[in-house]
Amino acid sequence: MLVLNNNNNVGNNNNTYQYNFTKGNFSIPESTEIMITNIQIPYSWFNISSLIGNNEIVFLFPTGASQYQYNLIIIPDGFYTTTTLNYYFQSWMISKGYYLFNSTTGENYYFLNISYNTSSYDNQILLFPVPTIATLSSTGLTLPSGYTITTIFNGYGFPTTIRTPFLQIPQLKTTPTIGNFLGFGSTTGTTDLPPIFAGTPANITYTVSAGIINTISIVNAGSGYNNPSISFTGGTGAIVNLTVENGVIVGTSIINGGTGYTAGTATITPNGGAYSALSTITPQGSTVNSLVIRCSLVRNNVANPPDILDSFSIPAGSDFGANINYSPNVEKFVKATEGTFNNFVITIWDQNLNPIYANDNNVLITLLMRFPSKK
Repeated sequence: MLVLNNNNNVGNNNNTYQYNFTKGNFSIPESTEIMITNIQIPYSWFNISSLIGNNEIVFLFPTGASQYQYNLIIIPDGFYTTTTLNYYFQSWMISKGYYLFNSTTGENYYFLNISYNTSSYDNQILLFPVPTIATLSSTGLTLPSGYTITTIFNGYGFPTTIRTPFLQIPQLKTTPTIGNFLGFGSTTGTTDLPPIFAGTPANITYTVSAGIINTISIVNAGSGYNNPSISFTGGTGAIVNLTVENGVIVGTSIINGGTGYTAGTATITPNGGAYSALSTITPQGSTVNSLVIRCSLVRNNVANPPDILDSFSIPAGSDFGANINYSPNVEKFVKATEGTFNNFVITIWDQNLNPIYANDNNVLITLLMRFPSKK
């Protein structure tokens, strides 16, 4: 029986363990077999980290009438849930001034929210429109303490038209990205939330009575809309909701007719309303759901790669900080390589054969070798 623990750890990533035979050369005859009898591994690897390469996301915040400020968010290495990742985004937005204050609730108002939807078992991303200075008073929001209309929003101030921020998620690749964790993305390129407008503009007219907007007519319903907003010139306070089906504007609803308007044609903004999206692929709370143990002594002709000693699923309910304890319930011997050895190496990988980057090296690996009977 052979036992490896933290004294056998090699390197800084706690995924490689070397066993040195006490008397140097150790001969392994033909037909020798080896198996794991027990392995205990702390669940201590991060699900978002620079080593994995899934710690970047882009936040595009509206400035002016059509521009966006590009913000690359580098997420600190850690083990995140959807909730704790959302908390990090909120702290980042506070540090950059990308928020307002709701004096009614006494809470900060953020333009980005990521939450877990318990009804559909999906992640849900919410993006909310950024008001203009002229519309700020009608939202019930105010500037946070210490900010002015020119220093808010990372010093860019308010946009000149109501528009919604974008999230840009890197392309999904063979290695995990933040899109795998959140459940958004495609394999063909970056994913923009909300999608960039690529449709045909709609045409909407309205009539006014005593400066109040009282009717709205859809002349051309357009196409390709996701969360459009509508604005009017010459007056203040008008609020109109647009109903969209399959990218087409199919209905309008006047919430507030405002004051001081004259009849005309409404500057529909494709990206100016609240945006909500459920994850399009299965979110991965962790990038690892099973472990693969490889051994330099093994030549397993039925495995690829051939040095796989064993593999097992992480038990349901295991979470960061738990201790994973595995013992096979049947004999799982594999063939060992014939020869003479000074040592051998055990390495730990995930189900996609990516190396595990663990924070805790307190493993305990027990192996059993079975030698052929002497004739």
